[in-house]
Amino acid sequence: MYAPARLLERIVRASLARWRRLTFDAKIIGALALLNWGLLFNSHTVVQVTRDAPIWQLFPGLLGPLYLFAVGVAALAYPLRDLRARPSFGERQRWVHLAVIIALFVVLPTIVAIVLRATGKPYTFIHDGALMAEEAARKLLGLVEALEDLDDVIKVHANFDVPEEVLQHA
Repeated sequence: MYAPARLLERIVRASLARWRRLTFDAKIIGALALLNWGLLFNSHTVVQVTRDAPIWQLFPGLLGPLYLFAVGVAALAYPLRDLRARPSFGERQRWVHLAVIIALFVVLPTIVAIVLRATGKPYTFIHDGALMAEEAARKLLGLVEALEDLDDVIKVHANFDVPEEVLQHA
């Protein structure tokens, strides 16, 4: 009856003992990286026209789950390397590992977002919450023209301003 509780108590005690043996930088970097990794599953989203999607879903096919796995391994590996190989886990290796974590959390998703924006339909992908005005205007003008073409519509009025250069390109 008490076996599961005792097992849980042993696991918690062992985890706390290992946590106390970590260096300060391993505690901070490991905690922040693991918390950010947890947020990647659902909270960090990229706004899209049809729906919001987690960042890892930007990657096509199996690359998304593979990216999520790689980020989790990199986040967990820093404190584990500090525990197991502290003498050989020197300052240079710490900086390299931190650079890998930053590259996986920040640089790679940014590059993927830029590539998606450049290669896809710009109005279907919003980068940093800013919709491209030209594509949005084209889409809106197409909607207004479609409304005008309907037989039962007498007058169409739109309350928005479109820059002249956008109208010339449309």
